[in-house]
Amino acid sequence: MGKNVKSISKEILIVLLSLAIIIGFGMPGIGYMLASQDSTAVTSHADSTTTETLTQPTIPTNLAGKTVTITGYKTGSNYVATKATSNDTINSPSASSNITEVTLADKSDSSNTGTIKIKTGVLTLVVNNQQIDIIKAINNKTALAAGTYEFAATAGTDTYSEDAKFGNMGGNTAQYTYRSALKVQDGAIASTETIASLLKNSTYDASSISNGSLTSNGGFFNGIIVDSKTKNTAYSINNMKLNFVGDGANDFQGEGAAILAETSGNATAAPGGAPTSSKTAKKSDTTTSDLVSTVNLNNSYVHTQGVIRTAAAAKGKGILKINNSVIYAEETNDTNDEYDALVVPMMKRTPFALGIEGTVRATNILGSGQGIYTNSLIASSGWGVLSTDSGTSYEKNNNQYALNVTGVTAGIGSVEKVKSGKIYTATKKLNGTTYGFTMKGSGYVAYADSGVHDKFTNVKFYSPDYIQIMASSTSSAYYNKSLLKSGRIGIMTQQNNGGTISLKNSTLSAKDTGVQIKSGKANKGYTNVIFDNTKVKLGKSHKWGGTLVELVESDDAGNPGVTSYKTSDTGDKATAGAASISASNTTFKNGTYTGNIWNNIYNNTEKLNVKMSKATVNGTISSSYGYHLTAAGKRMANGTTLNAYTHGDYRTGGLTDYKKIGAFYNVAHKQINNPINVKMTNHSKWNVKLANGNNGKAKACYIHNLYVGKGSKITSSKKVTIYVYGTKTIKGTVSKNITIKKVKAGTGSTDDGITSTTQFYDGIGVTFKVVDANGNNVKSAATVTNKSFTDVQFTVAPAAGYTVKDVTASSNGTVTKGKTTDGYDYDLTHGSAKDTVVVTITVTK
Repeated sequence: MGKNVKSISKEILIVLLSLAIIIGFGMPGIGYMLASQDSTAVTSHADSTTTETLTQPTIPTNLAGKTVTITGYKTGSNYVATKATSNDTINSPSASSNITEVTLADKSDSSNTGTIKIKTGVLTLVVNNQQIDIIKAINNKTALAAGTYEFAATAGTDTYSEDAKFGNMGGNTAQYTYRSALKVQDGAIASTETIASLLKNSTYDASSISNGSLTSNGGFFNGIIVDSKTKNTAYSINNMKLNFVGDGANDFQGEGAAILAETSGNATAAPGGAPTSSKTAKKSDTTTSDLVSTVNLNNSYVHTQGVIRTAAAAKGKGILKINNSVIYAEETNDTNDEYDALVVPMMKRTPFALGIEGTVRATNILGSGQGIYTNSLIASSGWGVLSTDSGTSYEKNNNQYALNVTGVTAGIGSVEKVKSGKIYTATKKLNGTTYGFTMKGSGYVAYADSGVHDKFTNVKFYSPDYIQIMASSTSSAYYNKSLLKSGRIGIMTQQNNGGTISLKNSTLSAKDTGVQIKSGKANKGYTNVIFDNTKVKLGKSHKWGGTLVELVESDDAGNPGVTSYKTSDTGDKATAGAASISASNTTFKNGTYTGNIWNNIYNNTEKLNVKMSKATVNGTISSSYGYHLTAAGKRMANGTTLNAYTHGDYRTGGLTDYKKIGAFYNVAHKQINNPINVKMTNHSKWNVKLANGNNGKAKACYIHNLYVGKGSKITSSKKVTIYVYGTKTIKGTVSKNITIKKVKAGTGSTDDGITSTTQFYDGIGVTFKVVDANGNNVKSAATVTNKSFTDVQFTVAPAAGYTVKDVTASSNGTVTKGKTTDGYDYDLTHGSAKDTVVVTITVTK
């Protein structure tokens, strides 16, 4: 066992070890898995099989037939108190999930009391076949009528602890003990982790549950957990209604999710496999990493209400199949005290860096999991709808899509049964009922990170902010035959390293920008964009709108704990010579596309290559500088602070500055470190329409390389000058209104040796630098692929003719060589200092 297991109490160890002896050495044993060698995240998992028994408590005789209230409670040894607020128990995952004793009092005679106490396990209050949070029942002085309630004991063998990282939560330990209405493990019902009284309205066995309802009226409680520990497990949920009210505890681990597919038997994984970090695998590790757990959700309705109360999640190698169902995750109006008392390891609100608000993700696919969704309606009121997080890259996950979605209507907003005469953004009929979706709130529809790929076919997506966000590594998304409507930006990429966003045979409507690629000094980004036979409709009401594609100097606020950003827009004062990084590429095929294309990068030298094939582009294409605007439409002063909302409910707390993130006003400007190359083939046309100030501004276009192939042409209804800094090749035609002037480019870029950058989850930066044996920078001699979370896994690929001699880290980092759990060659961790970790890769030729 790792040294961090010390945080698990001796008493629990003794109980679990005793259980292993009783069961016998021939049965699966008890395992403890550390999420990281250098993390305080600790998972405890013990077997839950149908052969185990657990004594259920009974109502004290003196209170039988009486209406009672709960006047007090005690917690077991797993409870971890926090100091985030003066009273954490008002909304504490650890307190609520570790109750072992309650005191009851006769409502009509308070002196008549009794105690319910269990020696092992944890208690759950069930009232009229619905789960109720015990602490909330105490605070609300809930009356429990005789015959309507019971206290159910479950084993509580699955627990999770990890240091909280952000805001007022920092410095505390977030702890959670899993409780569920139904747990199925290895093809059998885990009776000691199942509460039969919550399932009385349903028909269920070890393979399916059908035709009923499941209700949770308290936070920090799971609905249905399907787990593979020693063998593959599949489970079907049919014609069910699940309603869950109350907060979740940690959506990186599915804590509080209504539905969870997990694979606890997979090696070196946190419970069910969601990686909070990934230690380097050893030969002694178990070899069960191919276990799969599959949940089939059919013809059902799932509605959650709460901060990070995920409706459905998959982790490890869990597979979540949603068919012909409604999923609706709704935020709740937590008071500031309740929100502050909620201590979780990671996030309880969306990162401000994304330029959105919100506190719940409807679905979440983690690790090597998969979400396969068909013919359904899925919505979140704020943050994310179809989320992935800390994923396994497409290449390392057997070329499987993290999200494979067909025929789904999804969006940020609200869902209800259609009301006569009311106008909705979209409607969808499922299982005989027509539901209305109204777009509102803040968030994204789909997300891809850590190199995962998403595939969407015949979908209808709606969001006030983003349709898709693509984050780290080669994360990619592919849309076909789809309708996408955004109130701001269609697709935004952030810290992306060579991923692809492809829109084919689709329609994209965006009020401001079609695709925005963010790349910055600290977090370099480059993306491939493909429009193929796609209609793009752009709004023009905002000065920063009317943009087809823009490569922008990132206004990423930083790690998820950072809730403000200071503007620093200095592109017009930049000097040439910044280090060169990989180019972004945009391809337009088979259609007419109207809008502007900008490159306002300046801290690095990054090309934006624009290619046209059988396409027409109407608008400005140019190098530019960009800046944020005030509410009055004036240039925002550098150093202006933009703030997120950090309290209970952003919807009632006043408008924040999130909409200003990513809102760049572009001005065409001479090339500095931001070249644009234009290549036109197959009878393409660029109809130059200079931005007139309403959506950016241009007096001319500034291009690096210009190629006009045979049959292609550049036209304009007005006189326009195009300045070309590189090569000019004209095989097609240029109209008489176009003047092309050849000008000299500034000083060329330098080789700083930096081949890639990323950051740890806590925001500490990582720079990968390539040098030769003499210490000279040779960035082109190697490339790095990585997966970044609480550690950074990475692989180095030397260029042809080069060999990797050594890989070392600066004083604040430690590099461990050897295959990691996700198949990378190296694992990087950092120390207590906040300095950027520089990984130096030395190569020989």
